[in-house]
Amino acid sequence: LPNKQFIKEQFFLELPYTARENKDNVNKALILSEILKEDSKIAVFWAGSIPYYTDFYCIDFLGKCDKYIARLDADISGSVSWYNMKSVPGHNKYDLNYTIKQLKPDYAQSCKWGKEDLGYYMLNHYVEIEKNNYTFFIKPDALKNNLFISVNKK
Repeated sequence: LPNKQFIKEQFFLELPYTARENKDNVNKALILSEILKEDSKIAVFWAGSIPYYTDFYCIDFLGKCDKYIARLDADISGSVSWYNMKSVPGHNKYDLNYTIKQLKPDYAQSCKWGKEDLGYYMLNHYVEIEKNNYTFFIKPDALKNNLFISVNKK
């Protein structure tokens, strides 16, 4: 049986692959629409649900729609790998300095990927917001004016 590994999903005994993550991303999209100004730019790794359920300009960290990122060499170091692959196509080209520092998104889904970590930069340019058990890194000036929310500046 070629689809044996999916038998539990086919009989609704377990959720389909990434269903939980997509549910979380839809919830995050709804929150972002609530807390961000209409002209905000967002940067995401999961470039499906969040851009689909918001009207924000979206930047894909993994560059599937960005000529600069798409033309980078693939990271084959093993730092972006799963399912016994040394590197994962579609997930192995990235430049967080370019995406975060140059494109300046108002929301960044994360500051770490593969060999890169811009946590130090995020601490100085973004605030950490927690809402409905989700954490968001947002530029303070991108928040709606009438927003009453717990903001943690670290």
